[in-house]
Amino acid sequence: MSDVEPVRASASPKPDLSGTVIVRDLFEDLGEVLLTDMLLQAQNCVRAFGDFHLAISASEQTEPALVRLMLDPAYRLLPWKRTHLWTIDDCLVAIDDDRSRGKRLREILVDHSDIPIDQVHGIPVSDDDPAIAYQDEIRETLGWREKGQDRLDFALLSLGDGGPISEALAGRHHADDGPDLVIRKPWKDPRGIQWHAMSPRMISASRLLAVLAVGEPARADVSAIAEARRIGGPNTAIGGIKPIGGEMRWYLDAAANPSGSNP
Repeated sequence: MSDVEPVRASASPKPDLSGTVIVRDLFEDLGEVLLTDMLLQAQNCVRAFGDFHLAISASEQTEPALVRLMLDPAYRLLPWKRTHLWTIDDCLVAIDDDRSRGKRLREILVDHSDIPIDQVHGIPVSDDDPAIAYQDEIRETLGWREKGQDRLDFALLSLGDGGPISEALAGRHHADDGPDLVIRKPWKDPRGIQWHAMSPRMISASRLLAVLAVGEPARADVSAIAEARRIGGPNTAIGGIKPIGGEMRWYLDAAANPSGSNP
């Protein structure tokens, strides 16, 4: 990790969001903070529980950080052999379709790490009922942990990626916030493509809930979330997503920060 990283911290004001807000002017520096947090969380969880459950929304926004996770020597100590990799959301397209988030995870992380294939958990989009099948897999896999520890250790979301969880987080879509671990009813995007996703309850229970907001398109979403919190109070849950017994961290670059000057 960089010795000069603390100097790179943005001097811009931070928006009022629930949890910890991290702002860096450059995406390169922001990615360094995000991946360092992920690595530390992985190492701590392996020491405490024997494994690390990492859930990712594999969008275009998170892709540069995931690529760096594979290429930067600073993150080679991530314990892939002890890691379970989960897909947060995915669209119902063929597994070799470029829009498939499961495909993006396979090509960026799975194919270039030593993670055991049986520890890779994608949404079974070709199943007759993907939601039920995925929920059963989550319960069976996390059931090996002690009760109370059976939750995700790190969930990486992104704003402005067009998926159901991103839309829910921005307040444009209220995801089903019932007791299920996976949203039962598929969500349709403006193109008419159906999506399945982990439920807000499942995501909110993560030990560390990381939201990446980068670029000008994410700026309006961050502003809307901050405004909803101002109106509704500090306990406002946007789209049903709010940390439950864990921590929420927002990672913003200068372009996505509505409290800073226009980039």
